[in-house]
Parts: sequence; C-alpha cells; structure tokens
Amino acid sequence: MQSYTLQRSIVRCFILRKHGFSTSTKTLSGHSRWSKIKHDKGKEDASKTRVRTTLAKELMTASREFGADPTSNSRLALIIANAKKAGFPKASIAAAIDRGQGKSLSGATLESVIFEALFPPDISILIDCLTDSKARTQQDLREIFRGYGVNFGTTKYLFEKRGRLEFRGGKSPGQDADKYQEEVIDLMIAHEVEDVEFEDPSPDEEESTVIVWMKPEDTTSVRAAVQSQMEGFGYTVARAELVWWPKGELRVGVEEENADKLQEFIGRLEEDPAVQDVYLNAQ
Repeated sequence: MQSYTLQRSIVRCFILRKHGFSTSTKTLSGHSRWSKIKHDKGKEDASKTRVRTTLAKELMTASREFGADPTSNSRLALIIANAKKAGFPKASIAAAIDRGQGKSLSGATLESVIFEALFPPDISILIDCLTDSKARTQQDLREIFRGYGVNFGTTKYLFEKRGRLEFRGGKSPGQDADKYQEEVIDLMIAHEVEDVEFEDPSPDEEESTVIVWMKPEDTTSVRAAVQSQMEGFGYTVARAELVWWPKGELRVGVEEENADKLQEFIGRLEEDPAVQDVYLNAQ
C-alpha cells in the first residue's frame, strides 16, 4: 500500500507516511489467526463465521451510507449477490440491511456508542458499537476482555476524528498505472485533502481501493466534489465515514510476543455483531 502526504510546492512533493494501527472489520478480515487452529473442522467453522460477520457489516454499511434499496444502491446489490453466493441466509441479509437503517431485530432503535479500553501493557482502544442495549453490549465486551487482561478506561483523548472516503473499482484496461495515480492525486490536491492511499486487490478480490483522508468537516463536500470524476476513473464510493485516529505522538509499539494475542483479541471483538470498528493507538 502506498500512502502519500499531499503538499503544495513549486516542485510537487509526495512524502511517504505510514499511518498508525487502525482497523475495521474489512481491514482485519485478511489478518486472522484462525489458521493456527489445529483441527480442520474448527478452521472451516471459524472461517465461515468470519466471512459471515464481514458480509453482515458490509451490508449494514452499504445500507447506512447509500440506502436500503438495492435497485438504487449498486454497492448494496453487489454485496447482497456476494452474500447469497456465500450461502448467507436471506433473513440475515434483511436483518443486516435493517441494522444499517438503525433498526434492530426487535424493532428497537439502535444507538451508536463508543467504549474506551486499555490492552496491557499500554495500548489504548476505542470500540465503536451499534446496539439497542448499551448495558448488554458492555457486559458482552467485558466477557471478551476477561481473557486478555483488558479493562475499560479513559482513552478517547488519545485519538482525533478524521474524515475517510473509500473508493472501490479499477482503472480502465490499458490505462497507465502511474498516470492514473497521478490524475487521482491531482484531483485530491485540488480539494485540499490530507492523504491518499492506493491499495492493490488481495488474491481473492478483483477491485483495488483508493482511500482518501481529510478533515472531518470536509468529508461530505469532498465526496460530492470528487465522486463524478472518480467514477470516470472506474471507482465508486464504498464508504464515507468519520473515524477515530491515534494522535501522532501518542502511538505505541507492539511487542512481538504480544502481537498475536492482540490480533486474536481484535478478532474476538469483530465477531460481536454490535461492534462496528476498532481503533488502537498502536503501530
């Protein structure tokens, strides 16, 4: 992945910058530790669980961002098709779409809640949840925490909000990759965004990704300004969101012996249907 900090100068300068450790359900889906499970049956069941969890949250995001009608929401229609191919139950698809509209299975209104936590020895965590019962979700999280020495604590002050646009698609056949990236960068410079990242597709995906970072208050206006031209480059908006990002000087390293445990913990959080995103000040 290439990450550029955009600057204006007489000589255009693109400075490579590595971001902190931040994850969403989609980001984490390629980094699971289920391969270490000894029994083949266990691996298969865990893999299915992870795929279904990811699909449910993608359905919810597409519904929330672009509407619950797949006839007018091409992103949602594509994810529904993928979910059906993966054997995702029709009722579960409908439930995920409803959650994206702020409705639970019981019909209760869903509330967005941020939980703050500390992973030993010094990693700060924000857990973004969507739930119809804050108390129940907090108890569910406490049960997950217990096996990893994690406790609730005050951590939000270590993060700042940023705007994030995610585009999915691909350049036109025969289009020069360097020229295409330069055109995207020029477009983003014109709208004074903070960073742009290019991600190649993983082995099981056909679409590549462009991620654009900006001030949170600029997210809606930048999306409206660049959407048409990005579609001309072969990309559509997959997500438009505000995320919590670790402040630059307050990131901490992860010891090698702690990395697997941390990743396993994040995987457990992902499996909870109320958890939308997980943010850490680790790198």
